[in-house]
Amino acid sequence: MKKVLQLKNKKVKFIIGMIIGIVVSITIASANSNILNASEVDYDNSESSLTTTNIQGAIDELNEKANTDHFFVKKYLEYSGNPTNYVCDGENPPTVESSTTPPEGHTLYLALYSDGQYGVCTNWYGDQNCFRVNNYINEKKHIQDLFSDGTCVESENYTRCENTNFICVANKSGFIGCSHTRKLAQVTVNYDSAVSCNEKANTGY
Repeated sequence: MKKVLQLKNKKVKFIIGMIIGIVVSITIASANSNILNASEVDYDNSESSLTTTNIQGAIDELNEKANTDHFFVKKYLEYSGNPTNYVCDGENPPTVESSTTPPEGHTLYLALYSDGQYGVCTNWYGDQNCFRVNNYINEKKHIQDLFSDGTCVESENYTRCENTNFICVANKSGFIGCSHTRKLAQVTVNYDSAVSCNEKANTGY
């Protein structure tokens, strides 16, 4: 886990380096007229989830987040952990008319998000975890973190982790799938949104 977080921090520091490079370029370009401080250069935060609106603030905020271990963990949990509808009836995916309450007990099910994408969810008596399709970069880290008590195998194209309850796989193609470690229960969703789940997956054990 520490190694994963170190890699995340390196990524943030790389982004900080890029921002600093942009600031330097702007400053040099403005040398013959008005030299701007980083705090005077506007920053569009609409895509980054940062709160600042200037370059200096963005650098400071990213530096703070780079030293916060749970920043990236929080982001992928926020992104994949808020489906709007759940169900898995044979090969039928959930729709906006489906149940908005996850099945109770020890279950696997398919989830629908507000943007129309699907995810595969595991539920261990209230401990729900969901993994989005076509989100490999984030979901492979998500799976590795959540299965830290089990075993994981990572190759060039996929990440597969399991513990005493579930097995989950994220593929570089965008595929997501989970199954129960002892029961014939499995839910998968392919990169093209083709879904598959069996009856046991949605009814518990």
